[in-house]
Amino acid sequence: MSSAVASLADDIDALRALCARQAEDLARQSGQLHERDNLNDKLKEQLAVLRRARFGKSSEKIDRNIAQLELANADHRCTVGALEVAQGVFTR
Repeated sequence: MSSAVASLADDIDALRALCARQAEDLARQSGQLHERDNLNDKLKEQLAVLRRARFGKSSEKIDRNIAQLELANADHRCTVGALEVAQGVFTR
């Protein structure tokens, strides 16, 4: 155990400050996850609309839009996964 960690056990104020910082980080990350979930839902809705319109006029343009939205959706899922991993680190 490092001396910095060992000294925390004797410094209640430092422990409280550390817990407060971690709680703030956790709340911020939870907010980010919520925002990402909302954006992911919007992207899914847009993707569904585009897929339904795929066989109508200008389907090539729609296919490009679908591909872009699928990439954006995948990127957001990766970000959410990274935030969830980071959030797990703070809860341990």
